[in-house]
Amino acid sequence: MKRITLVICLILVGIAINSCVERKPSRIATQESPVSAELEAMVLEMWAMDDKTGQLPDSVSERHRRAVYAFVAQALIREPEDLWRASLLLQNADIKAGPEVCFLAHQLALQAVKKGYVRAKFLAAASLDRYLVFSGKPQLFGTQRTMG
Repeated sequence: MKRITLVICLILVGIAINSCVERKPSRIATQESPVSAELEAMVLEMWAMDDKTGQLPDSVSERHRRAVYAFVAQALIREPEDLWRASLLLQNADIKAGPEVCFLAHQLALQAVKKGYVRAKFLAAASLDRYLVFSGKPQLFGTQRTMG
Protein backbone atom coordinates (compact mmCIF):
# COMPACT_ATOMS: atom_id res chain seq x y z
CA MET A 1 0.00 0.00 0.00
CA LYS A 2 2.84 2.38 0.88
CA ARG A 3 4.55 1.60 -2.44
CA ILE A 4 1.38 2.44 -4.39
CA THR A 5 1.03 5.72 -2.50
CA LEU A 6 4.67 6.53 -3.19
CA VAL A 7 4.29 5.75 -6.91
CA ILE A 8 1.22 7.98 -7.10
CA CYS A 9 3.11 10.77 -5.34
CA LEU A 10 6.03 10.40 -7.77
CA ILE A 11 3.65 10.60 -10.72
CA LEU A 12 2.11 13.77 -9.29
CA VAL A 13 5.58 15.22 -8.73
CA GLY A 14 6.47 14.40 -12.35
CA ILE A 15 3.37 16.23 -13.52
CA ALA A 16 4.28 19.23 -11.36
CA ILE A 17 7.84 19.27 -12.72
CA ASN A 18 6.57 19.00 -16.28
CA SER A 19 4.20 21.91 -15.72
CA CYS A 20 7.18 24.02 -14.66
CA VAL A 21 9.19 23.05 -17.72
CA GLU A 22 6.46 23.52 -20.29
CA ARG A 23 5.91 27.20 -19.47
CA LYS A 24 6.93 29.74 -22.07
CA PRO A 25 10.46 31.04 -21.32
CA SER A 26 9.41 34.61 -22.07
CA ARG A 27 6.93 34.51 -19.19
CA ILE A 28 9.44 33.03 -16.76
CA ALA A 29 12.38 35.25 -17.73
CA THR A 30 10.61 38.38 -16.50
CA GLN A 31 9.97 36.88 -13.06
CA GLU A 32 12.60 36.19 -10.44
CA SER A 33 12.52 32.66 -9.10
CA PRO A 34 11.07 32.64 -5.60
CA VAL A 35 13.30 29.76 -4.47
CA SER A 36 16.69 30.41 -6.07
CA ALA A 37 18.26 31.99 -3.00
CA GLU A 38 16.96 29.28 -0.69
CA LEU A 39 18.16 26.44 -2.92
CA GLU A 40 21.55 28.09 -3.31
CA ALA A 41 21.87 28.50 0.47
CA MET A 42 21.03 24.82 1.01
CA VAL A 43 23.61 23.71 -1.58
CA LEU A 44 26.27 25.90 0.03
CA GLU A 45 25.37 24.50 3.45
CA MET A 46 25.60 20.96 2.08
CA TRP A 47 29.02 21.59 0.55
CA ALA A 48 30.35 23.29 3.69
CA MET A 49 29.28 20.36 5.88
CA ASP A 50 30.68 17.82 3.41
CA ASP A 51 34.03 19.63 3.51
CA LYS A 52 34.13 19.64 7.33
CA THR A 53 32.87 16.17 8.22
CA GLY A 54 32.94 14.20 5.00
CA GLN A 55 29.21 13.62 5.12
CA LEU A 56 25.94 15.43 5.60
CA PRO A 57 24.07 14.83 8.88
CA ASP A 58 20.74 13.05 8.38
CA SER A 59 18.82 15.92 9.99
CA VAL A 60 20.20 18.43 7.47
CA SER A 61 19.66 16.04 4.58
CA GLU A 62 16.05 15.51 5.65
CA ARG A 63 15.44 19.26 5.99
CA HIS A 64 16.81 19.85 2.49
CA ARG A 65 14.80 16.97 1.07
CA ARG A 66 11.55 18.21 2.61
CA ALA A 67 12.15 21.74 1.32
CA VAL A 68 12.74 20.45 -2.22
CA TYR A 69 9.58 18.32 -2.00
CA ALA A 70 7.60 21.39 -0.95
CA PHE A 71 9.03 23.47 -3.80
CA VAL A 72 8.24 20.75 -6.34
CA ALA A 73 4.73 20.28 -4.98
CA GLN A 74 4.08 24.01 -5.37
CA ALA A 75 5.72 24.12 -8.84
CA LEU A 76 8.17 26.80 -7.65
CA ILE A 77 11.31 25.37 -9.25
CA ARG A 78 11.43 26.94 -12.70
CA GLU A 79 14.95 27.95 -13.61
CA PRO A 80 17.40 25.37 -15.00
CA GLU A 81 20.00 26.12 -12.34
CA ASP A 82 17.36 25.70 -9.62
CA LEU A 83 16.36 22.34 -11.10
CA TRP A 84 20.03 21.34 -10.94
CA ARG A 85 20.35 22.57 -7.34
CA ALA A 86 17.23 20.67 -6.26
CA SER A 87 18.52 17.56 -8.01
CA LEU A 88 21.91 17.91 -6.33
CA LEU A 89 20.29 18.20 -2.90
CA LEU A 90 18.22 15.07 -3.48
CA GLN A 91 21.15 13.17 -5.01
CA ASN A 92 23.10 13.74 -1.80
CA ALA A 93 20.17 12.86 0.47
CA ASP A 94 20.38 10.02 2.92
CA ILE A 95 19.54 6.80 1.07
CA LYS A 96 17.33 5.74 3.99
CA ALA A 97 14.76 7.97 2.31
CA GLY A 98 14.57 5.37 -0.46
CA PRO A 99 15.77 5.02 -4.04
CA GLU A 100 12.77 7.06 -5.21
CA VAL A 101 14.57 10.18 -3.98
CA CYS A 102 17.35 9.44 -6.47
CA PHE A 103 14.80 8.93 -9.23
CA LEU A 104 13.23 12.32 -8.49
CA ALA A 105 16.75 13.82 -8.53
CA HIS A 106 17.21 12.24 -11.96
CA GLN A 107 13.94 13.73 -13.24
CA LEU A 108 14.89 17.21 -12.01
CA ALA A 109 18.35 16.96 -13.60
CA LEU A 110 16.80 15.84 -16.90
CA GLN A 111 14.52 18.87 -16.88
CA ALA A 112 17.53 21.13 -16.29
CA VAL A 113 19.30 19.50 -19.25
CA LYS A 114 16.16 19.95 -21.38
CA LYS A 115 16.28 23.65 -20.56
CA GLY A 116 19.89 23.83 -21.74
CA TYR A 117 21.77 23.65 -18.42
CA VAL A 118 24.81 21.61 -19.51
CA ARG A 119 26.17 21.28 -15.98
CA ALA A 120 23.20 19.00 -15.17
CA LYS A 121 24.21 16.28 -17.65
CA PHE A 122 26.56 14.47 -15.27
CA LEU A 123 24.06 14.78 -12.44
CA ALA A 124 21.35 13.23 -14.63
CA ALA A 125 23.62 10.23 -15.28
CA ALA A 126 24.82 9.97 -11.67
CA SER A 127 21.33 10.19 -10.17
CA LEU A 128 20.07 7.48 -12.53
CA ASP A 129 23.02 5.25 -11.64
CA ARG A 130 22.45 5.89 -7.94
CA TYR A 131 18.76 5.02 -8.29
CA LEU A 132 19.63 1.80 -10.12
CA VAL A 133 22.31 0.76 -7.61
CA PHE A 134 20.01 1.34 -4.63
CA SER A 135 17.25 -0.57 -6.45
CA GLY A 136 19.56 -3.57 -6.82
CA LYS A 137 20.10 -3.11 -10.56
CA PRO A 138 23.29 -2.51 -12.56
CA GLN A 139 24.21 1.08 -13.28
CA LEU A 140 24.29 2.41 -16.84
CA PHE A 141 27.05 5.00 -16.72
CA GLY A 142 29.38 3.68 -14.00
CA THR A 143 29.27 6.84 -11.90
CA GLN A 144 28.74 5.12 -8.53
CA ARG A 145 31.37 3.35 -6.48
CA THR A 146 30.05 0.13 -5.06
CA MET A 147 31.33 -1.93 -2.16
CA GLY A 148 32.32 -5.48 -2.81
